Amino acid sequence: PNELQTEKVEAIVKGLQGNHKIKRNGEAMVVDIQSVEVQPETMGAFKWVLSQKLFQYARVNGVLDLGGKTGIGQLYAKNGTLIRESRIIVGGTYQLAQLVAQHPKLIRLDTTPNLSLIMDAIADESLKYGTMGISFGDKFPQFVSQWLEDIRNKLKISWAKWLPELGEVVVVGGSAALAKPIVEQTAGRFKMVTQPQFCGVMGMLK
Repeated sequence: PNELQTEKVEAIVKGLQGNHKIKRNGEAMVVDIQSVEVQPETMGAFKWVLSQKLFQYARVNGVLDLGGKTGIGQLYAKNGTLIRESRIIVGGTYQLAQLVAQHPKLIRLDTTPNLSLIMDAIADESLKYGTMGISFGDKFPQFVSQWLEDIRNKLKISWAKWLPELGEVVVVGGSAALAKPIVEQTAGRFKMVTQPQFCGVMGMLK
């Protein structure tokens, strides 16, 4: 959760601390978690990008973490401190699936398109809806463009006062691969990283 949401933080910490019996790759394990530190959601990715020296400019830089339900945009000052008031929530793949549901082939279905099935088709890159195999690939680039344009507009509005000193924005998260067009449109000011779905976790080790 947002680390400022005290009740949620306390619930997570309480739930994680202590002994847990889990099964990992078929092997039974006992895990003892002694302490939990809650960090802002984008901080791990930011630390990882810094450690890899991927930011080219010593300016205000940002992280755009794109997930399933939502995405988070967050800016960091030149000295690496989080600019708390810059945090903005944008639409994740769920919003993209809502756009895809407007595809003419899916609108003609007897039932409302299942957004989970659309998201599965996006994730496995088949771009085919459910067992019926209805393809929405012909209009998918258009839907992606519409989704990314909405994200860019929200970031422009929310980050307006920092734009003159903005360096780069790194795109991370499970849905980062879908944002490749935004990298091209911004001539690299928005940039991709390797293993974007894991860099947030890897950065938490820094």
